[in-house]
Amino acid sequence: MTVTNPYPFPINVHSIQARVAETSRWRCKPTATNLKVGPFSGRLPLAVSARGQKAAGELEVTMPKTVADACQKATFRLVFTATASRTAR
Repeated sequence: MTVTNPYPFPINVHSIQARVAETSRWRCKPTATNLKVGPFSGRLPLAVSARGQKAAGELEVTMPKTVADACQKATFRLVFTATASRTAR
């Protein structure tokens, strides 16, 4: 994944997470039994320059054996969150 810094100052990213927010099929619930999002794998903190971008690492996404039949051919929407702090110039 890539982290984009929209601010006019550099930042240090301290954590990155993701969760399943919704699916394209109403019978397919956005739960960990249907799609599992693993922990972030990458180096933190991550320094990102003002209005810059940087490759951050990965989150492994897997479909467990408990997946509901209703999830066949479904699209899953993930929501990403991160914490960051402003760095000195």
